[in-house]
Amino acid sequence: KSEKPFFVYLAFNCPHDPLQVADELVAPYRKKDLSPKAFPKAGFPLTQSQPAENIAKVYAMVENIDANLGRLFKKLEERKLAENTIVIFMTDNGPAGARYNAGLRGRKGQVYDGGIRVPFFVRWPGRLPAGARIEVPAAHIDVLPTMTAACGVALDSKLKIDGVNLLPVLEGKSRQVPERTLFTQWHRGDVPEPYRAFAARGPRWKLVQAAGAGPQPQRNQWKFELFDMQDDPYEQRDVAAKHPDVVADLKQKYEAWFNDVKATRNFAPPRIHVGTPHENPTLLTRQDWRGSRAGWGVDDLGHWEVHVAKAGKYTIRLKFAPRTDAGLAVIKFANIEQTVKIDARATEAVIADVDIPAGDGRLEPMIRIGERTYGVQYAELQRP
Repeated sequence: KSEKPFFVYLAFNCPHDPLQVADELVAPYRKKDLSPKAFPKAGFPLTQSQPAENIAKVYAMVENIDANLGRLFKKLEERKLAENTIVIFMTDNGPAGARYNAGLRGRKGQVYDGGIRVPFFVRWPGRLPAGARIEVPAAHIDVLPTMTAACGVALDSKLKIDGVNLLPVLEGKSRQVPERTLFTQWHRGDVPEPYRAFAARGPRWKLVQAAGAGPQPQRNQWKFELFDMQDDPYEQRDVAAKHPDVVADLKQKYEAWFNDVKATRNFAPPRIHVGTPHENPTLLTRQDWRGSRAGWGVDDLGHWEVHVAKAGKYTIRLKFAPRTDAGLAVIKFANIEQTVKIDARATEAVIADVDIPAGDGRLEPMIRIGERTYGVQYAELQRP
């Protein structure tokens, strides 16, 4: 309502598990043929998929996003803000389950395009031509320099910015950006490992080493593949043997990128700040925990690297999966360990007056039953 500039980060959870969506949105999709034979056969066609009910719910979730974006655009029009408001729609990765993916190879958790290529729509009626399609490879690192340029904000010249300003391309004033290579790496574990599940993408060529994305590196399966993305956008033909010079060049560029990223802080984990006035209590989730047993399973176990802003006697509430036996809920921090008894089938425990010092440390909550230990689902820290 004011004349002040504003920024909104609107994060949709869907489409994502859990597949919870209004039944009236799902109903039309239950009537459709969602089997693999109903979808186009280009590239890597869908050969098997999730149950039709799950796919119907996913498409219902997509429709829900579309409807809510419509509400957003309508509100911007009503407030007469549309002409001078930039709206960006983007996602984080390809689909998690087996479903239609436009023929792209792979899906979430893989560095083929089916896992890393995502939509990126920009709406700015006052400046950008509607319906334009940009073929230039780009990445999330380009958002900052592009948006600061669009807003007329000068970046600090001392900052080293990895991305490029795409505004001239979006405006149709240019069709190219400086030639560069974009890098993607994704695998389980606490520390990135060189050459494990990575891709290096230039204007034409893409180098892929896809093995090792899971908990194990799988080094005996490592293979360097090269794809001509102009001639083979579905990554169907590995031409590494025909172009060893291109493979060597992209490997060299990848190594330089990896070492540059590593040089910043040697992959030291970011610490979660707890005990600040900005968030009290602080909720810790498995999304951010670490450790060799960290994962999403009920028997997995992990810890959180934290920075305690203020010392004090904290109350810590743990939530966890029920167990058939009684045991202990445990909190460990540095040389501190406190426990409370829990009954069989319990799902929550509160450990009060945990005397936590200020500074960096590792918070290790767990459920202990005999000699066995299990992780919690959530840990909530309340500062006095």
